[in-house]
Order: sequence, then structure tokens, then C-alpha cells
Amino acid sequence: MKISGISAAAAFAVVGFGGAASAQGLDQFCLDSVDYLCGGGMVGSCFSVQANWEDLPNECVGDVQTLIEMEREALEQQAQDFGNAQSQEDFCNQAVENICGMGLVGDCFADQSMWQNLPDECVGNVQTTIEMEREALEQQFGQQDFGTNDGSDGMVPNVVQGLSLGGQLRAGPGQEYDIVATLNEGDYVGVIEYTDVYFQDYPWFYVDSPFGTGYHWGGIICTYEYIDGVYSGC
Repeated sequence: MKISGISAAAAFAVVGFGGAASAQGLDQFCLDSVDYLCGGGMVGSCFSVQANWEDLPNECVGDVQTLIEMEREALEQQAQDFGNAQSQEDFCNQAVENICGMGLVGDCFADQSMWQNLPDECVGNVQTTIEMEREALEQQFGQQDFGTNDGSDGMVPNVVQGLSLGGQLRAGPGQEYDIVATLNEGDYVGVIEYTDVYFQDYPWFYVDSPFGTGYHWGGIICTYEYIDGVYSGC
């Protein structure tokens, strides 16, 4: 496994303990491993996905548990600093960004454990944001004109709408390509194109998603109109 050279401090600066990781005596190899797996996002959110624990070197489990606790304490400190925030809206927007990064708020808080990290005074703000996201996605996918083609060159005739079952959206058809975004179970995908690259009997597909276009493995896609190569119909 190739470990990214991105500084772990950059990944943790978002919650205000960029230098604290080193002060805790955490192993640099483990910090780099976390960067590789989480892409600079919140460690607690990243390791709510069991597969990331399985990809973590065994010797780094304790360090990751320490980082998760440091994040929790930093978020609690932010809540205590609420009175210094310019406004509740600004404060809550920052709290949500710290917890979820730049992903969809609804997907983030579909994991019930994420609500535990949210200051109580921000619950209403987040519920409103989730509802606005849901309405925007319904409008986007209800009005989107996917067009048609004749099925040549590996294209899927009439881009097929479906759902991700969770996993990575990548820059190319394979696990060796950079992660574009992390899709949660239930995220919309529009299957645009087959590829001839297979992994465990399923091909990679070029897809549209709420995070833009990229490549998603067919073994974690369901479609409303079943097509060969996806895991199942939705």
C-alpha cells in the first residue's frame, strides 16, 4: 500500500489541533496512514466505516483511537466557545463542516453517531439543511436530461439511474486511482458508461453523482432499470 505524503497536521487543522498530534507522540507512519484512508477528513467520521479499520495497520489502532478522542474534545471546546461566534448560524455551519467536511449533510448525518458530535443548539439548523438538500436533489434528478445513445463504444443507452451501496468514487476505473469522493449508501448515481475493467466479477462504471462524475465499482451499485454488471436492481 502506497501511503500519501500529505502532512497529517493538515488533516487535523480543521478542528484546531494541527500540532497536537505530534505532541501526543503519535507515530508518523500511522498519521500518514490516516491521511491516506481519510483524505484529510474527520477521523471519527472516516472510521465509522468498518472497512477503514480493516485497511489500517494493526499497530496504528491505538493512535487512531487517540485521534478520535482528540477530535471529540476539540468539538466540545468549540461548543463552549459558542458565545464568541459571530452568530449561531455561522457557528453551526462551522460545526457541520468540521464534522462532515464538504460532503452532503444528509449523508453525513444518516450515521446516527454523527449527531452526538453536534452541539444541541445546531440540531434545528441541520434538520433544515437536510430537508433543503433533499428537495434540491429531487429537483436535480427529476429534471435532469440524461439524453440517449445507441449503446456503441461501451455507452449505456439512456443513462440509467440508480443508487450507490457505499464506497469510493474514483478518478479512474480501479482502486489505484485517486478518490474523488466517498459515497454513502443511498446516494444517487447515474450510470453513464461501462468499462472493460473488472474486479471480483464486476466491472467499473463511469457515473454521475451528487459529487460530480467519476468511476464506481459495479459490485456496489443498484439500478432502477437492471443492467448487466451491477450488483442488483434497486
